[in-house]
Amino acid sequence: MLAEGRFFFIVDSDDSLLPDAVSFVLKAFNTLPDDPSFIGISGLRGDAQGRPLGGRPKMGGKPWVDASNLERPRYGLSRDMAEAFFTDKLRNYPFPVWDGEKFTPEAVVWDRMALDGYKLRWFDKVIYRCAYLPGGLTDSTWRLLKENPMGYAMLFNTRLESEKKSGDRLKQILQYVSCCFLAHEHRQIAECHFPGLAFLLSPLAYALSVRRKRQFCRYIYG
Repeated sequence: MLAEGRFFFIVDSDDSLLPDAVSFVLKAFNTLPDDPSFIGISGLRGDAQGRPLGGRPKMGGKPWVDASNLERPRYGLSRDMAEAFFTDKLRNYPFPVWDGEKFTPEAVVWDRMALDGYKLRWFDKVIYRCAYLPGGLTDSTWRLLKENPMGYAMLFNTRLESEKKSGDRLKQILQYVSCCFLAHEHRQIAECHFPGLAFLLSPLAYALSVRRKRQFCRYIYG
């Protein structure tokens, strides 16, 4: 909320940018048409040798594709990316905050942008170097879930708004309700986008939350 620049580029604390990353981001924004549905651009993340994480995307030989966050799978972009946004538009999407929690998956916000009709221009170029260190976000998924269950609940609930397959929808509901149980936020079950199914599936979701607690003990505490 305090950023003053025109563009906002997110870099994790244990990662770094390639030498031409900033200049490329500025040039990438200049390729955008005068279309208010664009909210930003993105390059690829790569490993220490500059190879794209997850291999090359499916862009049909084009230098970029225009797609929302929810359309990424069709282009092989279901991976960590290097997004940059128009600051004034990003400011309209604050991350949800829950008492006692310090993390919300960024996909909660990116999906909300997509549901509101926004898209990004995704480039087939590595501009960001990842270093997944022990204790970093990627290496600490189980700990993050344990300590931030409602942040993850928001992710599952947001995904429900676009989920078309009934089987996957039920899985998202189970995950959402189990996170509510983990957070002791039982009243939030009624805030599910399918509250009737949420209450119906509550016994299974409670069993899943018990399983999650066992997994926390196994993967976090060894």
